[in-house]
Amino acid sequence: MTDKQNDASNLLDIAAYVVPGLTADIRQVKIGETLRAGRFVPPVGHIVDFERAHVVGVDFSGGTFYAMRAVGSLFEDCDFSRCKFETGHFYGRQTVFRRCDFGRADLRRLRPGTARFEECTFDHAKLDGWIARDSEFVECRFAGRIRGVNFSASLDKDDLRDLDPPRTANEFRGNDFRQAQLMGVDFKRGIDLDQQCLPGGPDQVRLDRIQERVARALALVSMWPQSRERDELRRGLEVQAMVYADSDEAFVHRADFKGKVGKRLLEVLIEALPSDEQQEGRSPS
Repeated sequence: MTDKQNDASNLLDIAAYVVPGLTADIRQVKIGETLRAGRFVPPVGHIVDFERAHVVGVDFSGGTFYAMRAVGSLFEDCDFSRCKFETGHFYGRQTVFRRCDFGRADLRRLRPGTARFEECTFDHAKLDGWIARDSEFVECRFAGRIRGVNFSASLDKDDLRDLDPPRTANEFRGNDFRQAQLMGVDFKRGIDLDQQCLPGGPDQVRLDRIQERVARALALVSMWPQSRERDELRRGLEVQAMVYADSDEAFVHRADFKGKVGKRLLEVLIEALPSDEQQEGRSPS
């Protein structure tokens, strides 16, 4: 625990924000104004609601949120490092996080929803399984292993109705993944990988023109003589066709392709459409 966390004089008094909850066991903390500096300790068993709040320089580090919700709020220079979120979401009017630190935070049960993250750091944060298809990321930094995360540049038609303010695309640019290990991470629906800094190394592989590549691989494999390997590869490629149906490129980790068949499947994809664009871990110049 840091000196900042030990300093009781630094604690923000949130008693005035506590309101009755849905049950006697669950209470709420509702913040709808400016909150500046100081340390915020989420009270046990409380839903913490930020609605049209402006939160500046607040230290949430190491706290455990029973539930956190934010609507139309702005967080600037806040410290969420090592926080744990039991649940939470950021939907409705867009909430913006600017220059916030989520290092080593456990965000697996937090739904980022329609939030926008600008110049935030996610070093060694737990993001496994994040569905961030409605979220925006601009000049953020990621480090450590990231598994099973879905980023997207465009939105489903059903999602467009709920956006406030309205937008037709998610801004996703200038993000630094060079210190990250990306496993099962999807950059979907028009994300421009040339606008990101991607990790290098032999285990990370960028596959351009992925839909064309999968179709070509399927056609080639279908011409092979009948065999168990051919049938398994065809099934695997059909799955890839569905996974990348709305993607222009894929950025994969070799460990995502397990076993003999998986490794062969990746080889087939690489060889199906030779291109100067396909190379290991290419980052923008």
